[in-house]
Amino acid sequence: MMLGKNKLGKSEGYVKTGDDEIGLDDDIYGSAGGILNMPEDGIAKSMKRFKAAFKGEVLEGKVDIERTPKGFKATLGSGVLFPSGVATFAKTAYHPLDRIVEIMKTGPYHLRIEGHTDNVPINTGKFPSNWELSTARAINVLRYFLDMGKISSGKVTAVGYSEYHPVATNKTPEGRTKNRRVEFYFELHKEKNVLNEGLPG
Repeated sequence: MMLGKNKLGKSEGYVKTGDDEIGLDDDIYGSAGGILNMPEDGIAKSMKRFKAAFKGEVLEGKVDIERTPKGFKATLGSGVLFPSGVATFAKTAYHPLDRIVEIMKTGPYHLRIEGHTDNVPINTGKFPSNWELSTARAINVLRYFLDMGKISSGKVTAVGYSEYHPVATNKTPEGRTKNRRVEFYFELHKEKNVLNEGLPG
């Protein structure tokens, strides 16, 4: 599903489901994974600000953050953005989403949004399977950012992985709760040289 093209005909955002994607990945990362190296203290500052912005949720175990090779990843757990079984935002979702926008301003990041579910089957008119549910959640987050003009379309990607990237067992209620999540990957953007740039304090 192509979300849009710029005047040069290049994709400005795309949706990926599983291993099938629509978009120009090399335009973002380069043919050899060309992520530019951001100073460690710059990424650390972004992570520190994220932890401060989500202090309550982190302490409650609803939000997790970790370093990745291309930047860092934030996981918003079950119920933070969506009630179970739907892709409609919870009433409390907008404040966390707006805080993510503020974190995007702390570095030249490309944001990849990943929707994940547990393995409990769903079969409704709107969501024939968990593929549709996980992808719809990721797209709804992306569209919120784009429709509100909060993030440039060239800096965000939406992906749905259904139940196939679990982080815990699906045999227990606790494990299934952990697997119902939305992940945000803050990854360095190829087009801006930040090797010698710092971040505001």
